[in-house]
Amino acid sequence: MANGSGFFPRMPAALMVGWKTLGEAVGLFFVISGFVIPASLFRHRSLTRFFIDRVLRIMPLFVTLHLLVFSIGPFVGYKWLHGIDFFHYTLLFFTNLTFTALPLGLPLVQRNSWTLTYEWAFYFCVAAAWVIVGRTQRRRSALALIGLLAIGLCIIFPACWPFLLGLAFARFLPSLYMSRRLEIVAVPISLVLYFYVAQYVSILASMAFAAVLFRAALQDGTYTSRFLCTRPMQFLGMISYSIYLVHPLVMFAGEMIGHKFVHWGVSVPVTFIIFMIYTISVVPIMSFISYELVEVRLKKLLRVRLT
Repeated sequence: MANGSGFFPRMPAALMVGWKTLGEAVGLFFVISGFVIPASLFRHRSLTRFFIDRVLRIMPLFVTLHLLVFSIGPFVGYKWLHGIDFFHYTLLFFTNLTFTALPLGLPLVQRNSWTLTYEWAFYFCVAAAWVIVGRTQRRRSALALIGLLAIGLCIIFPACWPFLLGLAFARFLPSLYMSRRLEIVAVPISLVLYFYVAQYVSILASMAFAAVLFRAALQDGTYTSRFLCTRPMQFLGMISYSIYLVHPLVMFAGEMIGHKFVHWGVSVPVTFIIFMIYTISVVPIMSFISYELVEVRLKKLLRVRLT
């Protein structure tokens, strides 16, 4: 982020409190995964088809950016690749590629890839549960045991709580209802409290507010669901994965340009404004390009080969 770039202006303490919470948005995407991934597995009815679908969803863009970063990164001083030796370059290349860097305590070159490590772990856990439940006659006992194990994992790894909330919504969604009057009050309050509580209190406690937001988003006819169905939001949702992985690279390029501006005598506030305009303008453009070229066209070619 620009915060460590030398041209990020000082913010009032109250604004910094809010700024630091923005990364908690990833928890809402984990809730979505918990909601849709089990349904995807049941729809495919095959572990092979399920994992092919997951590989085609995640890996084309991730691997493309991985190769790009490791090809150019050492020459432009990109994060951990700055001044790296051959051994550590090779180590980071393969551990980052296989999502083993996080559990091994090694640096993440694509800083957002930690969430993909959790995603893959969730996929394997869901697949294992599906196999176990499918092969036993005591399904209720198996589900109860799996539920206890899931809670235990969430206690050890708190970032997993949103997945469990998504699973709960997949099971109990039909029995929940939110009136519009309640939505008008509950959604704005829950939106603020979710980010604050997740950052400064606990992820588990924030799930109460995430549940309110998710319920409002899924229920037909709510203001929230209607807003999410607008064309701009549908477009952003379509390219959201590209935005998530591409924006750190775009911002790094912006930081390099910002340093040049400061070196040339441009004031810090002006440089920051230019940086923000650049980021807001370029991130959607580059994300759409990566979506079209990689997530659509390359994925289509790979699907033909794999299926």
